[in-house]
Parts: sequence; structure tokens; C-alpha cells
Amino acid sequence: MAIEARNRNVGLAGELFILEHEDCVLREAGQRKLAGQIEHTSVTTGDGAGSDVLSFYIIGKPKYIEVTTTAYSDKTPFWISANEPRFAEDNNVHFSLARVYDFRKQPRFFTMTGPVQRHCDLNPTTYKASIK
Repeated sequence: MAIEARNRNVGLAGELFILEHEDCVLREAGQRKLAGQIEHTSVTTGDGAGSDVLSFYIIGKPKYIEVTTTAYSDKTPFWISANEPRFAEDNNVHFSLARVYDFRKQPRFFTMTGPVQRHCDLNPTTYKASIK
């Protein structure tokens, strides 16, 4: 339980880090109105939204950002739901995965645009089981 809580806290902190970054990018580009429309969808809609952050490209198109955060290196494996790769595929032009790493020491990130499968090997590790 303590590990899960710590992981949730790091995850939320990473999402806030990306929200702040997106806000700065849009404001510096003179897009204050778009910056004001950024949404923390994992909080407002829930984890089933398909992404954690709704932001915008400078030209006004939506940008759906899934944030994965770790206190370790950028190569540390991460969990992703079955819904998120589907959402990325359906929204591939507007989808980015933001990989936040070294979060506790010196937070940094990079983004990968388009379907998750293009950038990551996906290995199924869990199943939802229902009693017959």
C-alpha cells in the first residue's frame, strides 16, 4: 500500500510538472487563452480519459498528453492501461506520451508523439477476470 501511494504521488507530481510546462509554452507563444483552457483530465474526468492532460499546440489543435513519471532513469519500464494505447492510436496526430524521469533529483522529460506502440514494446501483464 505504501509503494502504491508513493507511486501515485510521484505520478501526480509529474502530471503537475507537465501542466506547468504546457502553460509556460503557450503563454510564451502569446496563447494565453489556450493556456487557460488546459485541463488536468486525469483529475477532472478520471483515469479512463485516455490521457492525463489536455493541452493545445500553438496553432490551437488539441494535444492529449499521457504522463508517465519515475524517480529513476528514462528507461525504467512503466505501466500503461489497455485504454491508453487504443486512445493514442485513435488520436495519433494529437497524442503525446511525456516521459518524466529522475523526478526526485533533477526532473526532466521527453515526449513521444503518435501511437505508443511506435515507441514502446507493450507486454500484457494483467487481465481483468470476471466470475463465469
